Amino acid sequence: RAIYHKRFEVLDALRLRPGMHVADVGAGESVNLRARFRTVRGTYRWLGVNVHPVLGDSGQLVARVGSFRDAEAEVSAELALRAERAALRATLDSLLDPHVLLAAERDDDDQIVDFTYREANPAACDYLRVAREALLGARMLELFPGQRTSGLFDRYVACVQTGEPLALHEVAVNSEVAGEERWFEFSGAASGDGLSLTWRDVSDRVRDRRELDEERAQLQAVLDSALEPHVYLLAVRDENGAVMDFVYERVNPAACAYLQMAREDLEGARLLDLLPGQAGSGMLAMYVDALQTGEPLELDDYVYPHDIFGEDRRYDIRAVRVGDGLSFGWRDVTERHRAAERLRYMAGRDPLTKLLNRRTLDNGIEKLLRQEAHTENKVALLFIDLDNLKPINDRFGHAGGDAVLATVAERLRDAVHGDDLVARIGGDEFVVVLVGLSSLRDALATAARVQEDVCEPVRLGRGRRTVPVSVSIGLAMAERTDVPEVLLSRADQALYRAKETGRACTVLYDPDDPSWRRPRRR
Repeated sequence: RAIYHKRFEVLDALRLRPGMHVADVGAGESVNLRARFRTVRGTYRWLGVNVHPVLGDSGQLVARVGSFRDAEAEVSAELALRAERAALRATLDSLLDPHVLLAAERDDDDQIVDFTYREANPAACDYLRVAREALLGARMLELFPGQRTSGLFDRYVACVQTGEPLALHEVAVNSEVAGEERWFEFSGAASGDGLSLTWRDVSDRVRDRRELDEERAQLQAVLDSALEPHVYLLAVRDENGAVMDFVYERVNPAACAYLQMAREDLEGARLLDLLPGQAGSGMLAMYVDALQTGEPLELDDYVYPHDIFGEDRRYDIRAVRVGDGLSFGWRDVTERHRAAERLRYMAGRDPLTKLLNRRTLDNGIEKLLRQEAHTENKVALLFIDLDNLKPINDRFGHAGGDAVLATVAERLRDAVHGDDLVARIGGDEFVVVLVGLSSLRDALATAARVQEDVCEPVRLGRGRRTVPVSVSIGLAMAERTDVPEVLLSRADQALYRAKETGRACTVLYDPDDPSWRRPRRR
């Protein structure tokens, strides 16, 4: 039940003029409203109220006749509709592109003859140069009759009738707003008996591309004459204008040959379809950055895991922004890099045996001594001399002697671990640096293994001739304060004693024996 007073307490009337209340029926007016009433339980509820005056013969108010109905569901639905419309309006207003909602206007034969602007965002009002109040409710063809002659009206009608989305790209239209031909992209979808329509003026983009097209012939001639691969990459953008890929728009013969594709297949192909690794390697991001900032991209000796060749290759790359794309050239410098690496490698190697040479050995010993100084591991150096090389050269010639040296070098590499250093520092002298040792016993065991593995006869050529081989070894254990020269000197002294002893043996340098401190005479 409701509590009724002479003057109803109306909290929120939707259809009541300000100041009106039920007592106004006395003035001869009927009251038809929805109001929110407080119940005896202290809650509130919407009611529909109808009150009519009953007048006497002389026109005086005799009575009031009224009825009530529950309007709670009706009002809730209206409020939800208000909220939905407010959310729609906020969404439309936040769009950067013009957007309108059009309601179809139909004739007696149910044919669409026009559209009415039902909603429009600020971007649409600004672009059409019509205030929102004037635009809403107006007929499209009355404001812009050119929509019919341009063929756009028929496209809108087809979208509503078929339900198929509308997507038009770079459509030339004689703009009634701008007073000139302009280019647009349109996107639309049927919405009830109407159309949700968005458009974008892309005239500047089209004109820029047309200006670029005028220079294509000259640019293509320049590209075709270049010896290095060169392409023009045109940006592929999403509907928001963000670069998502590039298209090979123009390519020169050198690029076609390098990428192993015909020009007609390469031009028009997408970069990421051909070279998907460009995205994961970060190359695509660098291209986009060069396009957006205008800063030229310059990369030298850049390593890229090439999709076509299936291996890491190195490139010098240059890319410069041109219009909405990149003028892009590259040079494959992989072989140049490999040649330089080979030169650097050989600069530190003995040409015959491919072992380390003296300079590289000294640097390696110094590095190992620094590393092992912070551990409990020990370092040992084997100074090795190939016994009786001169008689071998005299009998079999220098080619035979070189074959023996190469075989000894290979056996030395096989007898030690991969972290150990093996070098040839003279005609018949080798050095092995042992690392990661636990004790002197490990060093002596390795020296014994070297003696056993190396001192096998060497077969010369494909014949049955063999050459006996033996080596003398001087062994010195490194101390924490040693430098390469000192460690080599100790092992050299031990080698000298091994050769004096009768060769084909190993002698350990004894730092506690004063006789070892005399410099060796060589």
